[in-house]
Amino acid sequence: MAKDYDVFVPHILPLCPGAPDFLIERVARDAIIELCQDARVLRRQIDPITLVVGEYEYDLEPPANTVVHDIDYISYKGDLLKPVTARMLERDTPDWRSRTSSRPRLYMKYKPDTLIVVPKPTATVADALDISLILKPSRSSITFDDELFEEYFDTIVNNILARLMRMPKKDWTDKQSSAEYYALYHSDIERIRREARKATGGVAPVVSYGGIGGASGKLSDSW
Repeated sequence: MAKDYDVFVPHILPLCPGAPDFLIERVARDAIIELCQDARVLRRQIDPITLVVGEYEYDLEPPANTVVHDIDYISYKGDLLKPVTARMLERDTPDWRSRTSSRPRLYMKYKPDTLIVVPKPTATVADALDISLILKPSRSSITFDDELFEEYFDTIVNNILARLMRMPKKDWTDKQSSAEYYALYHSDIERIRREARKATGGVAPVVSYGGIGGASGKLSDSW
């Protein structure tokens, strides 16, 4: 289900009298994007990706009105792939473009909608990669996921009010209140992050990589 951004208008107007509806809608979209970036709360599994023999680059297709903020996880036959950065990959496995294997081990988010998998597959495998994405609304979106409205309504409203009230020379300008609402927003973000850490046992993701062959950076011939 999706909601229009104008759903916030009646909640904002009493505190920002005179603010036009279109402005409230635009600011609401910006506030929700910031929430999704700061708290990584919008996660969705997409359709499995088929591995194609000899190919390491794959397109990510997020749901309508969203873009990929980050990758939550990727698994192959139940095993999680390790995330790496471009710098790590070039440093520790400089020949990654030519490496092949029957089983992928690493992944990198190359562009907002592009994924790189290493090593390249030696065979085509249908629906091989299970992927969970961390999403955010696109800048051109006209609707957003109603889960965000139901779960994070106060957080979003605090951010909308902070953004509107810090606009200069408006009938609703109130810099002191803006700072207070933005402090409430950041307090909410910290709470959401704490709850997420508690839900995962306090485990934070760590990127550690020393090449496909291990910490030494030496490549295994079996790969």
